[in-house]
Amino acid sequence: MNVLHLIKQANTLSPRIQALLKESNQIKSVEDKSTRTLFPRDVLKARLTDLEFRVTQEKHTEKPFTGKYLNERSRGIYKCVVCGSKLFSSEAKFFCSCGWPAFNSPVGLNCLISSIDLSSGDVRVEVSCKQCNAHLGHVFDDGPKPTGLRYCINSCALTFEPSDDDDNNNNSSNLNSSIT
Repeated sequence: MNVLHLIKQANTLSPRIQALLKESNQIKSVEDKSTRTLFPRDVLKARLTDLEFRVTQEKHTEKPFTGKYLNERSRGIYKCVVCGSKLFSSEAKFFCSCGWPAFNSPVGLNCLISSIDLSSGDVRVEVSCKQCNAHLGHVFDDGPKPTGLRYCINSCALTFEPSDDDDNNNNSSNLNSSIT
């Protein structure tokens, strides 16, 4: 694929995705690097599974429909497997046929960093944990309302903390939504 084609694709990103990228660039330019949690590579290699390490540190992708949180229905919070930062709520999770857990919004405006990813030969927007820079997945503009976004996240990049009020009823409110 030639570079001019990729540049043309980048110029056709949706306004929602362009706004995410602009916001991430503003966050990157003003953030205090001393507040970021960075772990030595050898420590992470010992602490994480091989798949968790390859996905979060080397930007690999787990196989579709294999992730442990794909069909998780409990209420709770999804956190970064590397640093434990809160990233997504079960309230923002929805089911779609992409093969990975999908969310329409993060828990806060400043917990993720978005950046252009050209590694697949197409223009995509990568999503990383703001606190430790772990690769999480990608964001697309084909999600449900109200955001219209679909954060497609690798299960192995997450841990899940069930909420105390779930009582194991496995009945989260937004999990009946679906897109293809």
